[in-house]
Amino acid sequence: MNEFFCGECPIKPRTTTIVLALLFAAVAFAACRPAATGPRNVAPTTTPTPISTPLPPVATQPPPGSDDNPIRLLVNPALTVASARSAANRLTGELTERTGLAVVVETVTSDAEALAALCDSVGGAVNVAWVDGLTVLAAQAQGCGEAVLMAERGVGRRAQTGDSVRLVTQAEDGAASVAALGNDASFCRLGYDDLATWLVPSIMLQTAGVPPSEIGAVTDYEDLNAVLAAVAGGECDAAGVPASALAAANAATRNALISLAESASIPYSVLVYPPEMPLGARTALENALTDLMADADAGEPLRDLLSADALEQVDASDFDDLNDFIAAAGLDLARLGQ
Repeated sequence: MNEFFCGECPIKPRTTTIVLALLFAAVAFAACRPAATGPRNVAPTTTPTPISTPLPPVATQPPPGSDDNPIRLLVNPALTVASARSAANRLTGELTERTGLAVVVETVTSDAEALAALCDSVGGAVNVAWVDGLTVLAAQAQGCGEAVLMAERGVGRRAQTGDSVRLVTQAEDGAASVAALGNDASFCRLGYDDLATWLVPSIMLQTAGVPPSEIGAVTDYEDLNAVLAAVAGGECDAAGVPASALAAANAATRNALISLAESASIPYSVLVYPPEMPLGARTALENALTDLMADADAGEPLRDLLSADALEQVDASDFDDLNDFIAAAGLDLARLGQ
């Protein structure tokens, strides 16, 4: 423990020596002074009246949504860099006009980056973000955000707000269970930071008692069709893929695969507000986003950035299955991104 911050800690030996030396010097100096020969008249002294010094004024942060303190709306888009930048600029203009607030739409390269910005909404600065379902739970666990709107893809009976992930292997000669993948089985994925083909499968492996470190060779592929074909062709023992991708694969590929496990549905994209978001600004932004999504022309950049067809209000029960899925793996999302 740092003794400078411990009122009960003993004084260091060197400090004690210095203090004692000063005390001895003071006593010796007093003993050497000449003795007084009689009473002396001591002139009274005046004590100056203390004058208070005003503290410097504390800088006041402009309100969120003002020109000097715009609301940052972050999104991790499924678009090329150039297309995403163009869509973000167009959406910035639409939201600023419809809300009467200064809103800046910015793209990020990962949901972890968006989570860090959410948790950095302090001192009057406000960062709002569209993030995936796992990041929503992390934001809630860290007290950094509240889920408000969900992106929906598809129309009619095919409309859904999320997708599950399936661990697949070869129908013939494949692993008998998820637990069997711990014997140095090879794995296919899109990349180490991909949600559906690696992050969620890692949670599923952990739940089955297989630390991802026990997986053997891991190979990255360009797209989901290549991942599915690699497993079906025996290039790797298993892979995690969105259930919708498996359903859309050709019949030969589907017949060559079996599913070992399926995750809870992971929401595609959820709008999260930090606690610092003022109620008036929150309402204005929600209404503007909802209206834009329904606007055939002006809503195009929003639909492109989210790859969505509609928006839904979030209900508290929407994340129950996902919370159970995370709890089964024994994960602490409050530590995610820290």
